[in-house]
Amino acid sequence: MTEEKMNEIIGYEIIVDCHDEDEIKNSWFHYLQDELRFPFEAEIAIKNRGGKESMMQVDVLDLSDSNLGLEAAAVILDVSEKGSDKVMDVSISKLENVKGNQATMDAVAVWKHWESGKFKF
Repeated sequence: MTEEKMNEIIGYEIIVDCHDEDEIKNSWFHYLQDELRFPFEAEIAIKNRGGKESMMQVDVLDLSDSNLGLEAAAVILDVSEKGSDKVMDVSISKLENVKGNQATMDAVAVWKHWESGKFKF
């Protein structure tokens, strides 16, 4: 997806009628709720006790209830390590190598574009 297309989605679909941070947060939440198709696969970087980083394969299960208490625009997802029944909260920004349908992969890319500060309206 091009940077121009991501800017268009953000400007004309997500934040078009937003007047403050709460409205932006809610708009992003609803956009992602509509676009992400759960479950999907991704990887997240984790560090061991020695500080060495490795990638963990995870199943992304849903938008987390933790989003309800956030004051700023951020998105937390419920994820589970492959083969585990334990669930943890992870920021959508931490997802790498997303494997899902096109709408899911595009929505993650659009969020990362927004968060990077590259959005231009």
